[in-house]
Amino acid sequence: EQFGWEELEIGISVALYGLLIAIVQGGLTGPVTNRFGNVPGGIVSIVTGSALYFAYVFINEGWMAYALIVVSAPSAFAGPIMQTLMTERVSDDQQGELQGVIASVMSINAIVAPFVMSQIFRTYTAENAPIYLPGAPFALSGILIVGTLIVFVAVTRGEPVGAARSFR
Repeated sequence: EQFGWEELEIGISVALYGLLIAIVQGGLTGPVTNRFGNVPGGIVSIVTGSALYFAYVFINEGWMAYALIVVSAPSAFAGPIMQTLMTERVSDDQQGELQGVIASVMSINAIVAPFVMSQIFRTYTAENAPIYLPGAPFALSGILIVGTLIVFVAVTRGEPVGAARSFR
């Protein structure tokens, strides 16, 4: 709504985001975590993701969205890093259960998030909105990711900062 984008611009932004996720997760996660470790990589990834969502609240030009997509690419490290840290914490005979829980949480999120975010968007773009803020769903996402950072830091406190074992 805010940028006046048509299908082409939306498609380009989604394709760019998908391409960068593939590059980061498929080609860069291993080298980055081997060099810096899972915990620092996770923190950088989570902070980058949160900053991205908060920045989206305030941008007002379409080119800014494309720039943020590129700058936010390191946020794609979060998924593989968190999954690695979780798998390292459970025994071999619990790996299937862990993967099932991860898949279940992701599935629930895929169902609930679009509904919640679209309602927030509708509320803050309506004529009678308390304030006009089309970026309100991004603000909520940023807040949720800050919560993720707090949990991540608490859970990984005392973790070795060295190289990751799982991506060698």
